[in-house]
Amino acid sequence: AEVAPTAPPLVLQQFPAAQAAPQPQPVSRPTMPLEAPPAFVMRGKDPCVPVGGAKVIVGPREEFEYVPSAFEKEWTEQTRMGQICKLALQQKSQAALWLNYSKAVFKPVVDQPARDPTPQEAEVLSYFLDKDKRRHWIEPLSGVARNPHSVCPNTGGVDKFDIQYLVLDSYCGIPGPKPRVKLFDMGCTTNWNWQKPQYDFQNVDYRKGVGLGPSIPLFFNMYRDRCMEFDDIYGWEARFINQNEWWFPLPDHIRERTRFYNIPVNETPCQLTTEGVFAEKGSFLHMLPYAAKPEDFVVVKTPGHQSDV
Repeated sequence: AEVAPTAPPLVLQQFPAAQAAPQPQPVSRPTMPLEAPPAFVMRGKDPCVPVGGAKVIVGPREEFEYVPSAFEKEWTEQTRMGQICKLALQQKSQAALWLNYSKAVFKPVVDQPARDPTPQEAEVLSYFLDKDKRRHWIEPLSGVARNPHSVCPNTGGVDKFDIQYLVLDSYCGIPGPKPRVKLFDMGCTTNWNWQKPQYDFQNVDYRKGVGLGPSIPLFFNMYRDRCMEFDDIYGWEARFINQNEWWFPLPDHIRERTRFYNIPVNETPCQLTTEGVFAEKGSFLHMLPYAAKPEDFVVVKTPGHQSDV
């Protein structure tokens, strides 16, 4: 019988232990402090009440002046509690002049500057007077806080969501580069209009507000048509939002300039804010001087219930 050959004995070879690669040591770099924002300049005795007709200083920027119309002063120079609809009815014909202008320029011709108001329309409108001495028209403040021909009986019966009463600045037809334009929306909800399956973020009819619907697309289209497309977009929403739903309508070239915070804005009471005391985190007012420069054009939208902002 054949005998199977035995396997050769195992020989254990000794290999030098592999040396561990030297680990890079962390480099300590000093944290550079953020540049301090310009000091807040008080305009009146009560920091929580705006002062009409006062010159305003914004950091290193030169002064500009806000000039309220006589229409606006009827609301702001005395208490109007319980008189809102009474005064709105008295101002119905004046408000018609305001709306005649605002509706005429609300949906602008592409790349064309808005027409100037007539002398009669100009008497009703308020304006900012900048260092260029050009009047930047704006709708007057009204106790109705919406379209002046809505809400109150016998004033016109306009839909309360009709926002064609707004008078917005425009850079169409103005020579030279436009400023950097930034939107801060502190109650942006979603970007998807569930009532319109074919909703297009870049093609929104902005003549009417949408209540609890999306506001960033509305403002984006509104200012783009005025040659002021947003360079930066900041949005806050306190309610939990499905992130896929929120971002889905935004094309990539708009996503790259957008920041979305699915948390509420956190502010201290007005008195503390004017003293430079802000919430530890999440304050829009504290963030603003770091996010925008005095020469930027800033659009701020706050929900009606956000009284501390």
